[in-house]
Amino acid sequence: MNAPFPPPFQRSPFMGLSVFALWLVMAASSLVFIEPAPFDIAALGLALGAFVLGLRIPRQAAPMMALLVLTLALGYIGAMNASAPGEAAVHIAKTTYLAITAILLASLFAIDPERYGKAFINGYIIAAIIAVVVALAGIFNLLDGAYDFATNFGRARGTFKDPNVFAPFLIVPALYLMIRSIRSPVPAALLHGALATFLTVGIFVSFSRAAWGGYVVASIIVILMLSATTRNPRTKLRILIMCSIVIAALALAVLAILGNNELGAMFAERFSLTQRYDVGGQGRFANQQIALGAILENPFGLGANEFAKITGLAPHNVYIKAFLMGGWAGGLSYLILVISTVLISITTILRASPHRDLAIVLFASFLVVAIEGLVIDTDHWRQFYLMLGAIWGLHAAMPATRIAAKSPVPAGPCFTRW
Repeated sequence: MNAPFPPPFQRSPFMGLSVFALWLVMAASSLVFIEPAPFDIAALGLALGAFVLGLRIPRQAAPMMALLVLTLALGYIGAMNASAPGEAAVHIAKTTYLAITAILLASLFAIDPERYGKAFINGYIIAAIIAVVVALAGIFNLLDGAYDFATNFGRARGTFKDPNVFAPFLIVPALYLMIRSIRSPVPAALLHGALATFLTVGIFVSFSRAAWGGYVVASIIVILMLSATTRNPRTKLRILIMCSIVIAALALAVLAILGNNELGAMFAERFSLTQRYDVGGQGRFANQQIALGAILENPFGLGANEFAKITGLAPHNVYIKAFLMGGWAGGLSYLILVISTVLISITTILRASPHRDLAIVLFASFLVVAIEGLVIDTDHWRQFYLMLGAIWGLHAAMPATRIAAKSPVPAGPCFTRW
């Protein structure tokens, strides 16, 4: 029986070029200090070229696409209830092109998770390194104007607009490099460990409490899953050794940074569970309670950012925001999207495959971003949609992976080199 004829995109010369294009798009993914960002333009261009040339959306990713489309459609409908419908629609339009990047990644990963996954994570690492270099140049004022460009009230933001977006962006590449430090031979392991520590320093100087906590939780999840999915005692020993080395190196780096009086004072201020804007009658949490009442009173939504116009404060909770934008149905569809992504990520990890390491990193990172959504608006975080698409793409690629697993070639770690 002859093998099925490959779809048009796989027969197109553009497929090979698209691997490099994805790497380039990911390498630019941290350059988001302007709107639209270079990443947005490049990603939409790649999506347009790929789908015109025959790229198909995998049926396994259809639930993700359906939930995204439903959430967006209800957001546009909710925008009609806003005092300025055009402004509310523009907010949803930004969400729309970010959703397209998720659909693009899911479709590409489903075709060839090895090549596209490698381009994805390699480009992501480059983008993260660029962002941290700029952040450190700003926090230590190494160049004229660097402090004003790369910091926000003394907190590093790198090439982002907000420290609270900059720091979570670094978690995926930092965790992946940590895994590579465990999987690689000693010379490469030291390099990967050093880069993971470097990115961790970037997370630290953001002084984002949510990112600090999220990174710790994600790291613990990754370590536990690596230990649970390997039977090799030597690998388990390397996990312990490399984690100890990274922690020691990070501790030394943090002590050196805290030697700076300004950074030490910032750490003392930020190292608490709550800040003055969290509590009290006008605080974040009180405002969320008011927002819950507004949800019950407006089953069809208020429109994007309308609640902030009425009360003067955003709810700082992406799930509440989804209900306020798209009504009860819009909020529920977004909630189902997040929960289903977590669940299918777990099912992907449970199946042995060459891509398990990347799947573990994406699961841990996506989970902490989903939790962060309880205290911050993450609906326009580009890394949310990058992880969303990659997770569903790896899930869609699993049938092909299972077929490949029957060959005599053993399934090793995700990628031997980056």
